[in-house]
Amino acid sequence: MLREDRSIYARFLAKFPEFEGDFKYDIHVGTNVNQGIGKLPDPFVKMARALYSKRIDVVIEDPKSIWIVEIKPHASLSAIGQVLGYSELFKRDHPEIAKPVFPMILTDRTGEDEKFMCNRFGIKIIHV
Repeated sequence: MLREDRSIYARFLAKFPEFEGDFKYDIHVGTNVNQGIGKLPDPFVKMARALYSKRIDVVIEDPKSIWIVEIKPHASLSAIGQVLGYSELFKRDHPEIAKPVFPMILTDRTGEDEKFMCNRFGIKIIHV
């Protein structure tokens, strides 16, 4: 997590202690960019796959649901695309999970257009 992201996340945890569950960080989803990885020496293959993987900032699993969390200072439309994409990739990569999966954006500020789009697509947006 970047420094700015950590600050937002810390404020979220302080403001919403009722969010309980299993918190996991930097969860890889989707397919890796594998071009050229096979040519690397073995010790570097794992590092290269981690570097080029798509990563969810935080996955929160509570008793009833799973939250896919994207943390962005000044969240824009790109954060909406990211969290929607990560949510769908997570569901595809984990078909064994029966709980509903919901997208969430944690941010310090955002515009009216982004609030409209989050509402339109069922994304929980939390300002801290």
